[in-house]
Order: sequence, then structure tokens, then C-alpha cells
Amino acid sequence: MNIPVQAKIFDNRSDRLLCLSEDSCVTSEGIDARNISLKSYSQTVEIRASPEAVFDIISQVENFSQYTKLIKSISKIKEKTYHWKAHLGAFPIEWDAVILEEYRPWRFAWHSIKGFQNSGSYTLTPTPEGTSICFEMEYHLKTSFMEKALSPLSDRYIKKLSQEILSAIKNRLEEGNKQDL
Repeated sequence: MNIPVQAKIFDNRSDRLLCLSEDSCVTSEGIDARNISLKSYSQTVEIRASPEAVFDIISQVENFSQYTKLIKSISKIKEKTYHWKAHLGAFPIEWDAVILEEYRPWRFAWHSIKGFQNSGSYTLTPTPEGTSICFEMEYHLKTSFMEKALSPLSDRYIKKLSQEILSAIKNRLEEGNKQDL
């Protein structure tokens, strides 16, 4: 989007960027975007269920805390916006995230608007056996101290979080355990 002073706003990252030139971008919090290193993680699993059945579970955001003990709670703030509470080791983390895409049964995507910076998606592809679900997430710890201190822990946390959620969804659909759906 062009703005009269030759600035552009990019929303395709976990944090809004205001760019006055190719070399001058700042986040919505005034942080020089050249100093931001987004980390990313992806994982793909096969689930013996239709893309529609898988999508119906992943689009029930409030239920994600049932799939992993790493998420303490998720509460709906308003339509398509949720407040998440979790723990990264001994450190409590919180964020608000808004759903950006809900294309049943193909894609579900979000990004944070406050707190722990992250964005991600689930992309579903039909297979002869059911559905291939690809989880992708980018995230950033706000300060260089947090980045250095918590980076190894955050990497393991995101991996474990993804594995636990995808495993719970897979088990629920493949084993016919459809309680609370």
C-alpha cells in the first residue's frame, strides 16, 4: 500500500513494519526491523481424515489448550481475536492473535497483534490416505536479551507445542475420539 510520503506498511510478518525506504524499516513498536531475526519452524503430518474434518478441529482455537499442557488458556476477545497464555519454561508469555485466513478446508492462518510476536498457518492438502497438514510458524522474541537467553528454549517450545497439537488432532481423528468436538 502506498502512502503519500513514500512509506509502505507490511503486514506479512509477525509485526507490522513501516518502511520509508529499503534501508529504513521500523516495527510498530519503533524497533529497527534490520535487527529482527524471525525464527521459523514447520512440521507436516499425515492424518487419516478428510481435510474438512481436520479443518473443523484446527479452526476451534479455544480448544488448543486441551491438546497441550504448554498452553495454559485461550480466550476469545472478539470475533477472530484470541488471548493466549502459556509458559516458556519459567517465563509466562502472553499474546493476542487475530485470524487472518479461514479458507475451509485448505488454510487457516493467524498473526499476533500484541505480546509474543508470531504468525503461522496450517495448510491442508488432500492425499489418497486422508490429509497432509503442514504447520508453519514464524516468531520473534522482543529484546536481544530475551533472544539470547530464551532462543534455545523457545525453539524447543515451538517444536514441542506443534508436535503435541498435531499429535492430539491426529489421535482424535484417527482413533474416532470425537468428544468435545
